[in-house]
Amino acid sequence: MVSVFDTCRSSFPDAAPRDLLDEHGKGLGIVTMLAAAWGAHRSRSRLGSGLPGKAVWCAFPLYGGWLNPELTAPPALAARHLAAVLAVRGIRGVEHRHGRGVSLVTVPVSSAEINVWVEPAHLTYATPGGRRVRRPIVDLHDVAEYFTAHHEQ
Repeated sequence: MVSVFDTCRSSFPDAAPRDLLDEHGKGLGIVTMLAAAWGAHRSRSRLGSGLPGKAVWCAFPLYGGWLNPELTAPPALAARHLAAVLAVRGIRGVEHRHGRGVSLVTVPVSSAEINVWVEPAHLTYATPGGRRVRRPIVDLHDVAEYFTAHHEQ
């Protein structure tokens, strides 16, 4: 996953075909051909300012799977880090609690809260629609981007 942030919310990218002789506007066409998926959504800066803007992202397949699927982190450490990343992005009221072998991060989204269960190798949460999502711990920043995008909607 590659994500780029900018503070402009007045325009979002368009991958519509352009004139082949045009000198500009070919970047997303190339990304569309190479990436498994791409998109853009409202977001906030990760640099401590929490500036509003947008994130443009693309995902590339990882052939053969993740190089080290056994990569883990202590749940308490990962939960604190997730809470800190969300706070830096301007999401207030994030709480985290720690138990034996698992931690819980509660994220306010709209008028509800979503719980993220942090285990040694995974992050698990339910989407507002009720779908259960389980992501490897190495996707912590992508999970933070997911919650930031929902917070901004």
